[in-house]
Amino acid sequence: MKVVDYFEVAEGVLPTALPLYETYVPMGFPSPAENYTATSLDITTYLIRRKATTYYIKVEGDSMYPVIQSGALLVVDRSLYPRSGDIVVALINRELMVKRIRYSEDQIYLVAENQAYPTVTITPYTDFEVQGVVTFAINQFKKFD
Repeated sequence: MKVVDYFEVAEGVLPTALPLYETYVPMGFPSPAENYTATSLDITTYLIRRKATTYYIKVEGDSMYPVIQSGALLVVDRSLYPRSGDIVVALINRELMVKRIRYSEDQIYLVAENQAYPTVTITPYTDFEVQGVVTFAINQFKKFD
């Protein structure tokens, strides 16, 4: 998955609070009695834990499908240590990509969700750096006119 845009988290931007439903919404048929809100939520307080080390990126491609769709906006935190299984933004030989990181004894692998893509093996000769851990993927389901 290729990175196509990069955005820093803006300091001093006014939050936008929207209604938050008090209960979880079932994926079946919702109860009409639960159609009320009790509070509001500023989505940035939910998505961002550390403003100073967080950024957004937009991605394209299908190597991480179905977990991340082409055109998704990712929330990435540079301060997190990448654990095996995390999705990371990695700089490999001067190219940014998004993959799942896996550790095996003394080896590091970058794995695509889409099995049509090969696993990248990091060798001592690979120019490799983790740029951050993906904490959220915002996939767009409806295109706006």
